Amino acid sequence: MLFRSDRFVPDSAAKFRLGASGAGAVEMEAAGVALEAAKRSLPFYCVRAVTDTADESFRFDFDSVRDGDGRFNRWRIAGRVLRRPFVFGPEVALIYRRSRAAAESLGEFLADCEF
Repeated sequence: MLFRSDRFVPDSAAKFRLGASGAGAVEMEAAGVALEAAKRSLPFYCVRAVTDTADESFRFDFDSVRDGDGRFNRWRIAGRVLRRPFVFGPEVALIYRRSRAAAESLGEFLADCEF
């Protein structure tokens, strides 16, 4: 079961509670697209990649660096990291590396798909 959220779940305690309720993952992006597809009676498929695990906690507030459209603002991220570089820098770098690897894996998956 997926838990749908428009917010980043930053700490392992909250992730544990979600897992105890039956959630196997937190889905943040595709729910809105799925809803719109359903409204239009269109098929919807989603392939996901995970960037953080249930046992990881983050002190960086990823939701606070989003713009009005929900996208991450690189300037806000940089500003927050510069305020606490030894705390936030490693966390942001970890998520960045994992996001790049996830994008590459998803790209390879899609390139190998036959429609």
